Amino acid sequence: MEQRRSPLLIGLVALTGATIILCLATSLPVLIVGRVLQGFSASITWVVGLTLLADTAHKDTVAQSFGYVGAASSLGTIIGPVIGGILYQRAGYYSVFAICFAFLGLDIFLRLFIVEKKLAARWLQSSHISPVQSDATELPVLGIPVHEITHPNISNDIEVTGPSLANTQPESKKLPTILILWKSPRMLAAFWGDFVTATVMVSFDTTLALFVSHTFHWSSLLAGLTFLALLLPTFLGPVLGMAADKWGARWISAAGIGFMIPPLILLRLVDHESVRQVVLLCALLILIGLGSAMALTGLYAEYSKICDAIEADQPGSLGNNGGYAQSYGISEVAWALAGLIGPLVSGKIYTTAGWGTLGWVLSVLCFVTVIPTILFIRR
Repeated sequence: MEQRRSPLLIGLVALTGATIILCLATSLPVLIVGRVLQGFSASITWVVGLTLLADTAHKDTVAQSFGYVGAASSLGTIIGPVIGGILYQRAGYYSVFAICFAFLGLDIFLRLFIVEKKLAARWLQSSHISPVQSDATELPVLGIPVHEITHPNISNDIEVTGPSLANTQPESKKLPTILILWKSPRMLAAFWGDFVTATVMVSFDTTLALFVSHTFHWSSLLAGLTFLALLLPTFLGPVLGMAADKWGARWISAAGIGFMIPPLILLRLVDHESVRQVVLLCALLILIGLGSAMALTGLYAEYSKICDAIEADQPGSLGNNGGYAQSYGISEVAWALAGLIGPLVSGKIYTTAGWGTLGWVLSVLCFVTVIPTILFIRR
Protein backbone atom coordinates (compact mmCIF):
# COMPACT_ATOMS: atom_id res chain seq x y z
CA MET A 1 0.00 0.00 0.00
CA GLU A 2 1.45 3.30 -1.06
CA GLN A 3 0.19 5.34 1.87
CA ARG A 4 1.15 4.46 5.43
CA ARG A 5 -1.80 6.20 7.07
CA SER A 6 -4.40 3.62 6.05
CA PRO A 7 -2.72 0.54 7.58
CA LEU A 8 -1.80 2.59 10.64
CA LEU A 9 -5.45 3.53 11.15
CA ILE A 10 -6.51 -0.09 10.60
CA GLY A 11 -4.02 -1.21 13.24
CA LEU A 12 -5.23 1.38 15.73
CA VAL A 13 -8.90 0.51 15.18
CA ALA A 14 -8.07 -3.19 15.57
CA LEU A 15 -6.13 -2.39 18.75
CA THR A 16 -9.16 -0.55 20.08
CA GLY A 17 -11.38 -3.55 19.34
CA ALA A 18 -8.96 -5.92 21.06
CA THR A 19 -8.84 -3.64 24.10
CA ILE A 20 -12.64 -3.65 24.25
CA ILE A 21 -12.56 -7.46 24.30
CA LEU A 22 -10.08 -7.41 27.17
CA CYS A 23 -12.16 -4.86 29.05
CA LEU A 24 -15.36 -6.89 28.82
CA ALA A 25 -13.83 -10.38 29.09
CA THR A 26 -15.17 -12.56 31.89
CA SER A 27 -13.41 -15.84 31.10
CA LEU A 28 -9.86 -17.01 30.45
CA PRO A 29 -10.40 -18.05 26.79
CA VAL A 30 -11.79 -14.62 25.94
CA LEU A 31 -8.85 -12.96 27.69
CA ILE A 32 -6.44 -15.06 25.65
CA VAL A 33 -8.22 -14.15 22.41
CA GLY A 34 -8.13 -10.48 23.37
CA ARG A 35 -4.41 -10.59 24.13
CA VAL A 36 -3.64 -12.36 20.86
CA LEU A 37 -5.62 -9.78 18.88
CA GLN A 38 -4.05 -6.99 20.87
CA GLY A 39 -0.55 -8.27 20.13
CA PHE A 40 -1.35 -8.67 16.44
CA SER A 41 -2.81 -5.19 16.07
CA ALA A 42 -0.04 -3.62 18.15
CA SER A 43 2.55 -5.19 15.84
CA ILE A 44 0.81 -3.53 12.88
CA THR A 45 0.96 -0.08 14.46
CA TRP A 46 4.58 -0.61 15.56
CA VAL A 47 5.83 -1.74 12.16
CA VAL A 48 3.89 0.88 10.20
CA GLY A 49 4.90 3.57 12.68
CA LEU A 50 8.60 2.75 12.30
CA THR A 51 8.17 2.61 8.53
CA LEU A 52 6.52 6.03 8.51
CA LEU A 53 9.37 7.40 10.59
CA ALA A 54 11.94 5.90 8.21
CA ASP A 55 10.08 7.50 5.29
CA THR A 56 10.00 10.91 6.94
CA ALA A 57 13.32 11.19 8.76
CA HIS A 58 16.28 12.77 7.05
CA LYS A 59 18.78 10.13 5.97
CA ASP A 60 21.57 11.75 7.96
CA THR A 61 19.61 11.80 11.22
CA VAL A 62 17.57 8.61 11.01
CA ALA A 63 19.29 6.97 14.02
CA GLN A 64 18.61 10.01 16.18
CA SER A 65 14.94 9.83 15.19
CA PHE A 66 14.76 6.20 16.27
CA GLY A 67 16.45 7.19 19.51
CA TYR A 68 13.38 9.29 20.32
CA VAL A 69 11.22 6.24 19.63
CA GLY A 70 13.19 4.20 22.17
CA ALA A 71 12.92 6.97 24.76
CA ALA A 72 9.17 7.31 24.20
CA SER A 73 8.69 3.54 24.45
CA SER A 74 10.56 3.42 27.75
CA LEU A 75 8.59 6.38 29.08
CA GLY A 76 5.35 4.53 28.36
CA THR A 77 6.70 1.36 29.95
CA ILE A 78 7.59 3.26 33.10
CA ILE A 79 4.57 5.49 33.61
CA GLY A 80 1.96 3.06 32.23
CA PRO A 81 1.99 0.62 35.17
CA VAL A 82 2.23 3.50 37.67
CA ILE A 83 -0.82 5.32 36.27
CA GLY A 84 -2.70 2.05 35.83
CA GLY A 85 -1.99 0.97 39.38
CA ILE A 86 -3.09 4.30 40.87
CA LEU A 87 -6.29 4.38 38.81
CA TYR A 88 -7.14 0.78 39.63
CA GLN A 89 -6.69 1.42 43.35
CA ARG A 90 -8.55 4.74 43.44
CA ALA A 91 -11.23 4.46 40.74
CA GLY A 92 -11.58 0.79 39.91
CA TYR A 93 -11.13 -1.61 37.03
CA TYR A 94 -12.86 0.28 34.21
CA SER A 95 -10.99 3.53 34.87
CA VAL A 96 -7.78 1.88 33.65
CA PHE A 97 -9.40 0.99 30.33
CA ALA A 98 -10.92 4.46 30.09
CA ILE A 99 -7.40 5.89 29.90
CA CYS A 100 -6.49 3.31 27.25
CA PHE A 101 -9.49 4.27 25.13
CA ALA A 102 -8.72 7.96 25.55
CA PHE A 103 -5.17 7.50 24.28
CA LEU A 104 -6.34 5.32 21.40
CA GLY A 105 -9.02 7.83 20.40
CA LEU A 106 -6.52 10.69 20.50
CA ASP A 107 -4.05 8.67 18.45
CA ILE A 108 -6.64 7.80 15.79
CA PHE A 109 -7.72 11.46 15.62
CA LEU A 110 -4.15 12.68 15.14
CA ARG A 111 -3.42 10.04 12.48
CA LEU A 112 -6.22 11.54 10.35
CA PHE A 113 -4.11 14.66 9.90
CA ILE A 114 -0.92 12.94 8.78
CA VAL A 115 0.57 14.43 5.62
CA GLU A 116 3.05 11.88 4.37
CA LYS A 117 6.26 12.94 2.73
CA LYS A 118 5.46 11.32 -0.62
CA LEU A 119 2.00 12.87 -0.72
CA ALA A 120 3.40 16.30 0.12
CA ALA A 121 5.95 15.91 -2.69
CA ARG A 122 3.14 15.19 -5.15
CA TRP A 123 1.27 18.28 -4.05
CA LEU A 124 4.38 20.39 -4.56
CA GLN A 125 4.98 18.78 -7.92
CA SER A 126 1.40 19.27 -9.12
CA SER A 127 1.59 22.96 -8.19
CA HIS A 128 4.21 23.38 -10.96
CA ILE A 129 1.94 21.96 -13.69
CA SER A 130 0.19 24.49 -15.93
CA PRO A 131 -3.60 24.34 -16.52
CA VAL A 132 -3.03 23.38 -20.15
CA GLN A 133 -0.93 20.41 -19.13
CA SER A 134 -3.35 19.31 -16.42
CA ASP A 135 -6.06 18.80 -19.06
CA ALA A 136 -4.10 15.93 -20.54
CA THR A 137 -3.63 12.70 -18.74
CA GLU A 138 -0.56 11.37 -20.51
CA LEU A 139 1.85 12.01 -23.33
CA PRO A 140 0.96 10.43 -26.69
CA VAL A 141 2.58 7.10 -27.56
CA LEU A 142 4.77 6.88 -24.47
CA GLY A 143 1.89 6.92 -22.00
CA ILE A 144 3.85 9.00 -19.46
CA PRO A 145 1.72 10.44 -16.61
CA VAL A 146 1.34 14.20 -16.79
CA HIS A 147 2.66 14.73 -13.26
CA GLU A 148 6.07 13.59 -14.51
CA ILE A 149 6.30 16.63 -16.85
CA THR A 150 8.19 19.68 -15.64
CA HIS A 151 6.74 23.18 -15.85
CA PRO A 152 7.60 25.00 -19.07
CA ASN A 153 8.56 28.12 -17.14
CA ILE A 154 11.20 26.15 -15.28
CA SER A 155 12.71 24.31 -18.21
CA ASN A 156 12.17 24.37 -21.96
CA ASP A 157 12.82 20.65 -22.15
CA ILE A 158 10.34 17.93 -21.33
CA GLU A 159 11.75 15.74 -18.60
CA VAL A 160 10.42 12.23 -18.54
CA THR A 161 11.09 10.26 -15.39
CA GLY A 162 10.53 6.64 -14.63
CA PRO A 163 12.44 3.38 -14.50
CA SER A 164 14.86 2.89 -17.32
CA LEU A 165 14.49 -0.04 -19.63
CA ALA A 166 17.91 -1.27 -18.56
CA ASN A 167 16.78 -1.63 -14.95
CA THR A 168 13.44 -3.22 -15.77
CA GLN A 169 13.26 -6.95 -15.01
CA PRO A 170 10.57 -9.37 -16.11
CA GLU A 171 8.10 -9.86 -13.31
CA SER A 172 8.64 -13.62 -13.46
CA LYS A 173 12.32 -13.17 -12.56
CA LYS A 174 11.81 -10.62 -9.83
CA LEU A 175 12.00 -12.02 -6.32
CA PRO A 176 9.52 -10.89 -3.66
CA THR A 177 10.79 -8.00 -1.57
CA ILE A 178 10.91 -10.04 1.61
CA LEU A 179 13.17 -12.67 -0.02
CA ILE A 180 15.51 -10.00 -1.36
CA LEU A 181 15.85 -8.62 2.16
CA TRP A 182 16.43 -12.05 3.72
CA LYS A 183 19.17 -12.76 1.15
CA SER A 184 21.18 -9.79 2.37
CA PRO A 185 23.97 -10.74 4.86
CA ARG A 186 23.59 -7.24 6.24
CA MET A 187 19.92 -7.92 7.03
CA LEU A 188 20.74 -11.27 8.63
CA ALA A 189 23.34 -9.60 10.85
CA ALA A 190 20.86 -6.89 11.88
CA PHE A 191 18.19 -9.51 12.56
CA TRP A 192 20.54 -11.60 14.71
CA GLY A 193 21.76 -8.59 16.67
CA ASP A 194 18.17 -7.48 17.22
CA PHE A 195 17.18 -10.98 18.34
CA VAL A 196 20.07 -11.35 20.80
CA THR A 197 19.57 -7.91 22.33
CA ALA A 198 15.85 -8.57 22.72
CA THR A 199 16.59 -11.98 24.25
CA VAL A 200 18.80 -10.39 26.90
CA MET A 201 16.10 -7.90 27.82
CA VAL A 202 13.19 -10.36 27.95
CA SER A 203 15.32 -12.78 29.98
CA PHE A 204 15.33 -10.22 32.78
CA ASP A 205 11.57 -9.85 32.44
CA THR A 206 11.35 -13.53 33.39
CA THR A 207 14.01 -13.85 36.08
CA LEU A 208 14.84 -10.49 37.67
CA ALA A 209 11.76 -10.24 39.86
CA LEU A 210 12.25 -13.82 41.04
CA PHE A 211 15.91 -13.19 41.83
CA VAL A 212 15.47 -10.02 43.90
CA SER A 213 12.50 -11.55 45.70
CA HIS A 214 14.54 -14.61 46.67
CA THR A 215 17.84 -12.83 47.38
CA PHE A 216 16.72 -9.52 48.91
CA HIS A 217 13.24 -10.63 50.07
CA TRP A 218 11.67 -7.68 48.28
CA SER A 219 8.00 -7.09 47.69
CA SER A 220 6.52 -7.08 44.20
CA LEU A 221 6.63 -3.25 44.19
CA LEU A 222 10.36 -3.08 44.90
CA ALA A 223 10.99 -5.88 42.43
CA GLY A 224 9.11 -3.93 39.78
CA LEU A 225 11.10 -0.78 40.50
CA THR A 226 14.30 -2.71 39.76
CA PHE A 227 13.39 -2.68 36.09
CA LEU A 228 13.84 1.09 36.08
CA ALA A 229 17.60 0.49 36.09
CA LEU A 230 17.27 -1.34 32.76
CA LEU A 231 14.98 1.23 31.19
CA LEU A 232 16.50 4.54 32.28
CA PRO A 233 19.46 4.41 29.84
CA THR A 234 17.06 4.31 26.89
CA PHE A 235 16.29 7.97 27.54
CA LEU A 236 19.74 8.61 26.10
CA GLY A 237 18.38 7.28 22.78
CA PRO A 238 18.53 10.62 20.92
CA VAL A 239 22.15 11.16 22.00
CA LEU A 240 23.08 7.61 21.04
CA GLY A 241 21.29 8.15 17.73
CA MET A 242 23.41 11.22 17.03
CA ALA A 243 26.51 9.07 17.65
CA ALA A 244 25.20 6.38 15.29
CA ASP A 245 24.49 8.97 12.58
CA LYS A 246 28.00 10.36 12.96
CA TRP A 247 30.10 7.19 13.32
CA GLY A 248 27.79 4.59 11.81
CA ALA A 249 25.45 1.85 12.99
CA ARG A 250 28.25 -0.73 12.86
CA TRP A 251 30.28 0.70 15.69
CA ILE A 252 27.48 1.91 17.92
CA SER A 253 25.67 -1.45 17.64
CA ALA A 254 28.81 -3.56 18.10
CA ALA A 255 29.93 -1.39 21.02
CA GLY A 256 26.51 -1.72 22.65
CA ILE A 257 26.41 -5.51 22.34
CA GLY A 258 29.99 -5.78 23.56
CA PHE A 259 29.28 -3.34 26.38
CA MET A 260 26.74 -5.76 27.84
CA ILE A 261 29.24 -8.62 28.19
CA PRO A 262 31.18 -7.54 31.35
CA PRO A 263 28.12 -6.60 33.47
CA LEU A 264 26.37 -9.83 32.45
CA ILE A 265 29.35 -11.84 33.65
CA LEU A 266 29.60 -9.81 36.87
CA LEU A 267 25.97 -10.52 37.79
CA ARG A 268 27.26 -13.64 39.58
CA LEU A 269 28.80 -11.33 42.22
CA VAL A 270 25.32 -10.46 43.47
CA ASP A 271 24.52 -13.38 45.75
CA HIS A 272 23.42 -12.14 49.19
CA GLU A 273 21.39 -9.43 50.89
CA SER A 274 23.14 -6.15 51.67
CA VAL A 275 23.00 -2.51 50.63
CA ARG A 276 26.22 -2.87 48.63
CA GLN A 277 24.79 -5.81 46.77
CA VAL A 278 21.68 -3.81 45.86
CA VAL A 279 23.83 -0.92 44.59
CA LEU A 280 26.00 -3.35 42.62
CA LEU A 281 22.95 -4.99 41.01
CA CYS A 282 21.43 -1.66 40.01
CA ALA A 283 24.75 -0.45 38.58
CA LEU A 284 25.14 -3.62 36.51
CA LEU A 285 21.57 -3.38 35.25
CA ILE A 286 22.11 0.25 34.21
CA LEU A 287 25.19 -0.78 32.21
CA ILE A 288 23.27 -3.61 30.55
CA GLY A 289 20.41 -1.24 29.74
CA LEU A 290 22.87 1.27 28.27
CA GLY A 291 24.44 -1.39 26.05
CA SER A 292 21.01 -2.50 24.90
CA ALA A 293 19.99 1.07 24.06
CA MET A 294 23.18 1.57 22.04
CA ALA A 295 22.67 -1.65 20.10
CA LEU A 296 18.99 -1.14 19.34
CA THR A 297 19.38 2.50 18.30
CA GLY A 298 21.97 1.57 15.71
CA LEU A 299 20.11 -1.52 14.51
CA TYR A 300 16.77 0.26 14.05
CA ALA A 301 18.48 2.79 11.82
CA GLU A 302 20.27 -0.02 9.98
CA TYR A 303 17.00 -1.60 8.82
CA SER A 304 16.13 1.44 6.72
CA LYS A 305 19.69 1.91 5.47
CA ILE A 306 19.73 -1.70 4.24
CA CYS A 307 16.71 -0.92 2.06
CA ASP A 308 18.35 2.25 0.78
CA ALA A 309 21.52 0.34 -0.14
CA ILE A 310 19.62 -2.39 -2.00
CA GLU A 311 17.57 0.19 -3.89
CA ALA A 312 20.72 2.10 -4.85
CA ASP A 313 22.30 -1.09 -6.17
CA GLN A 314 19.15 -2.53 -7.77
CA PRO A 315 16.67 0.31 -8.45
CA GLY A 316 13.06 -0.77 -8.17
CA SER A 317 13.85 -4.22 -6.75
CA LEU A 318 12.08 -3.48 -3.45
CA GLY A 319 8.96 -2.01 -5.02
CA ASN A 320 7.54 1.49 -5.02
CA ASN A 321 7.87 1.99 -1.27
CA GLY A 322 11.46 0.87 -0.86
CA GLY A 323 10.83 -2.20 1.32
CA TYR A 324 10.75 -0.31 4.62
CA ALA A 325 7.61 -2.04 5.89
CA GLN A 326 8.96 -5.54 5.22
CA SER A 327 12.29 -4.58 6.75
CA TYR A 328 10.75 -3.48 10.04
CA GLY A 329 8.48 -6.50 9.87
CA ILE A 330 11.67 -8.58 10.07
CA SER A 331 12.63 -6.63 13.18
CA GLU A 332 9.24 -7.48 14.67
CA VAL A 333 9.90 -11.16 13.93
CA ALA A 334 13.19 -10.91 15.85
CA TRP A 335 11.39 -9.54 18.90
CA ALA A 336 8.59 -12.09 18.60
CA LEU A 337 11.07 -14.96 18.54
CA ALA A 338 12.96 -13.46 21.48
CA GLY A 339 9.70 -13.08 23.39
CA LEU A 340 8.90 -16.73 22.72
CA ILE A 341 12.30 -18.34 23.23
CA GLY A 342 13.92 -15.99 25.76
CA PRO A 343 11.59 -16.54 28.74
CA LEU A 344 11.56 -20.32 28.28
CA VAL A 345 15.34 -20.69 28.02
CA SER A 346 16.24 -18.10 30.66
CA GLY A 347 13.67 -19.48 33.09
CA LYS A 348 15.04 -22.99 32.64
CA ILE A 349 18.66 -21.88 33.11
CA TYR A 350 17.78 -19.84 36.20
CA THR A 351 15.87 -22.63 37.93
CA THR A 352 18.39 -25.36 37.11
CA ALA A 353 21.79 -23.62 37.09
CA GLY A 354 21.28 -20.31 38.89
CA TRP A 355 21.55 -16.57 38.39
CA GLY A 356 25.29 -16.49 37.70
CA THR A 357 25.07 -19.10 34.96
CA LEU A 358 22.26 -17.20 33.28
CA GLY A 359 24.43 -14.08 33.12
CA TRP A 360 27.34 -16.11 31.75
CA VAL A 361 25.20 -17.71 29.00
CA LEU A 362 23.80 -14.34 27.94
CA SER A 363 27.32 -12.87 27.83
CA VAL A 364 28.50 -15.68 25.51
CA LEU A 365 25.50 -15.00 23.28
CA CYS A 366 26.48 -11.33 23.10
CA PHE A 367 30.12 -12.19 22.41
CA VAL A 368 29.31 -14.30 19.34
CA THR A 369 26.98 -11.55 18.12
CA VAL A 370 29.64 -8.83 18.08
CA ILE A 371 31.51 -10.62 15.29
CA PRO A 372 28.79 -10.62 12.57
CA THR A 373 27.81 -7.11 13.62
CA ILE A 374 31.30 -5.83 12.87
CA LEU A 375 31.64 -7.88 9.70
CA PHE A 376 28.32 -7.19 8.01
CA ILE A 377 26.74 -4.06 9.50
CA ARG A 378 27.98 -1.19 7.39
CA ARG A 379 28.82 2.31 8.37
